[in-house]
Amino acid sequence: MDISIRLSERTAVVTGACSSLGRAICQKLTECGASVLIADLNGKSGERLAEDLMNQREVHEKRGRAVFLHTDPQNHQQVSDTVIRGAETFGGVDILVDLFTLDTKSFESAQWLTERALPFFTSRKRGKTLFFRSELVHPEDQDFQKWMEDKAKANLTLPINFNILRVGATEEYLLKTYPQKNIQQALTECYPQVDSLRLADSSQIASTVSFLSSPWGNAINGESLSLSGGLRLL
Repeated sequence: MDISIRLSERTAVVTGACSSLGRAICQKLTECGASVLIADLNGKSGERLAEDLMNQREVHEKRGRAVFLHTDPQNHQQVSDTVIRGAETFGGVDILVDLFTLDTKSFESAQWLTERALPFFTSRKRGKTLFFRSELVHPEDQDFQKWMEDKAKANLTLPINFNILRVGATEEYLLKTYPQKNIQQALTECYPQVDSLRLADSSQIASTVSFLSSPWGNAINGESLSLSGGLRLL
């Protein structure tokens, strides 16, 4: 059975896209044919990422397009505008991947994005929303979980899905939390129970995102999925 994932004629908005994980997700989505709006506070990195993806499209014409939009995660209007800009640039919005929610205490960006995106999802009769959270920062997240589940229940009549993806130690988290240590030392600080660990594999997580963004992922809705390779069990 061929389970190759194609996301042509779909548009994704990826917030916090200039992290190592965000870049891998944008790369994978465009490889699958989706056009991507890259939203991040880091202007230089965002412009460079969009340029790199468009250069790849010159060689691989079936890949999706990419554009960058400078976005402050604390600014309601700017976060909301990512959805509008994505729709104006590419003709609609089908996929939201919110990495702004990864390490912050609040989930306001998720609420702002969803408010803007739902009319597009409803009109196109499809939509996938993936919110990222850190298992290290948010071991318990009941308010966010309930809000996400309520959104999923309210949209059960259409393939409009909401899921939370929980990841373990990312490179950015370790460098921020343990600035005086190298990556392996920081991993040991996070998970002293295990002798040898690797960082969360961004490419594997990106592949999971592409699967959940496709029709293959329609059955997975209203879930909080751990993508930490079992580290949540420690």
